[in-house]
Amino acid sequence: MRKPRLLLHIHYLHLGGAERAFLGLLDALDLNRVDVDVMLNSHEGALLPLVRKDVTLLPELTDYSVIERRLTEALRKGCFRVAAARVMARLAWFAKRPKPAAGRDDYSIFHFVGKYVTSVLPPLRGRYDLAISFLTPHQIVADKVDAAVKLAWIHTDYSRVSVCDDEESVWNRYDRIVSISPGVTRSFIGRFPSLASKIMEIGNVLSPGLLKAAADNGSAPEFLDDRVNILSVGRFCHAKNFGLIPHVASLLRDRGLSFRWVVIGPGDQSEVRRQIEDTDTADLVILAGPRENPYPYICRCDIYVQPSRYEGNCVTVEEAKVFHRPIVVTDYPTARCQIVHGEIGLIATPDATSVADAVERVARDNTLRETLVENLAKTAPSVTDLEKIYSLL
Repeated sequence: MRKPRLLLHIHYLHLGGAERAFLGLLDALDLNRVDVDVMLNSHEGALLPLVRKDVTLLPELTDYSVIERRLTEALRKGCFRVAAARVMARLAWFAKRPKPAAGRDDYSIFHFVGKYVTSVLPPLRGRYDLAISFLTPHQIVADKVDAAVKLAWIHTDYSRVSVCDDEESVWNRYDRIVSISPGVTRSFIGRFPSLASKIMEIGNVLSPGLLKAAADNGSAPEFLDDRVNILSVGRFCHAKNFGLIPHVASLLRDRGLSFRWVVIGPGDQSEVRRQIEDTDTADLVILAGPRENPYPYICRCDIYVQPSRYEGNCVTVEEAKVFHRPIVVTDYPTARCQIVHGEIGLIATPDATSVADAVERVARDNTLRETLVENLAKTAPSVTDLEKIYSLL
């Protein structure tokens, strides 16, 4: 009997939470039940070698590979239509983008790029029983893949981003829409109420065995044995709010806590470095840059801190749970979908004093710390949600 064919699509596999969640989903799929093809726009990224070897990684298509590279590279490779479409997308975005509401990041550019560039891409060959688009923009799987059923994933909190009204038409071309948490569901339906009937919730899938094996394959040289070692992981961007960390560190220093705070992740560190200089915390806050394998740090930290302004369902928080690390998060809209305050972590208001209070409490209160660790040890990640995917086949 023929096994169903499943396609998973994502842009590339650079370091990032969504990319690690993609690999977790891929690793959890039962290949006795499905045949899996993986499509990447571009075969690049530090996580690319982690794609399991028993699935089919489709060949890179030149037009797809330059969607997010420099225009000069697109032209050098002869992808003139893609280059022109990207220019048109940028012009359309300038002319038609929505006015961002206060405190929201503008995500509308992704919709324009997807709309204009997808129209000039060649269709993907083959027929699938199920095709999954794992990251926005979702036009490629919607328009270029032949599949009986199509799923699109939501990873962000729609109450904190600005998007185009026309984005709804893209989501409508999918049979089901996967939300990674109840908070993400609420924010998405608040933005697009007509799509509520398409929603199904599947939490980020983690593979504890793989994470623990990766943790054993490395070290955390920036940590010090005689201090409280604090860790934050993520891309340096507005959403992650890493600029708050030096101010928290300054308060903790003034309170006499002996610690080192390591921040791991890709992106532009310039703003955080300015905050470090302003607070004179260079000896306390270490910007370690991107790490292909952050798990030796996660498993060895004394406290994991996520100071974000908003999240969908933060992958690194879920990974810290796997290693039973005490967790402090800011009260971003979906935080309470991940953390039960006082049971497996602490939730602080998103200001330096409140975060410092929470970190200091965990660092100094041995009984609290032991309780958090014990409760985390009883909280096992579940993969039963994958049955929702198999049921669509």
